[in-house]
Amino acid sequence: GIVSNIVSICVFFKMGVQDSVTLSFFFLSISDFAYLSITTVCAVCAIIGYGPDGLKIYPLNVKDFTYWIAVIFYNVAMFLRVFIAVGRCCLVALPLHFKNMFTKRRTLLVVYLITLSVVAMRVPMLTTQIWVGVPDPRTNSTNIALRRTDGYTVILTVQDILNRNVITWLCFLTVLLSFLILATALRKAARFRHSAKST
Repeated sequence: GIVSNIVSICVFFKMGVQDSVTLSFFFLSISDFAYLSITTVCAVCAIIGYGPDGLKIYPLNVKDFTYWIAVIFYNVAMFLRVFIAVGRCCLVALPLHFKNMFTKRRTLLVVYLITLSVVAMRVPMLTTQIWVGVPDPRTNSTNIALRRTDGYTVILTVQDILNRNVITWLCFLTVLLSFLILATALRKAARFRHSAKST
């Protein structure tokens, strides 16, 4: 996954990100790459966390905190996929109406708004986890640990309901609807071409 995303980023960059489609896929590759890289860090921290003690920072805490950063990139990629699906649907189903709608500048604006929105959704989750020093009497030193504030459980519940259920299903249904409209439009176009050839 990481290697294929690096290849995709390089390919799209060399092609030149001059149009909406290439730009969308370029940012999608970057989001996927960031997500996979951060989840790799999470996996390594999880493995180290079950090893012997003695580290100044708890690896499982690093995993728990970086997971939410990874989810930011996961959600950005999810919304970009929806944007790409809706864009393709509009350009195929109603090309004359949307011919000039998906420009490079508007695509950049959409990517910017998606990223800002996703970060805003995750800020409460990140701010309810605070890095603190924890004295270790065995070594007479201070370790760094992750402390969760009182509102963590409530915010986690809201995050689970909204992001893992409502938003995910809305994105899935939007992509499915776009696919159905696209398939119907292509079928109609194929029938029209077939009838034009036969007359």
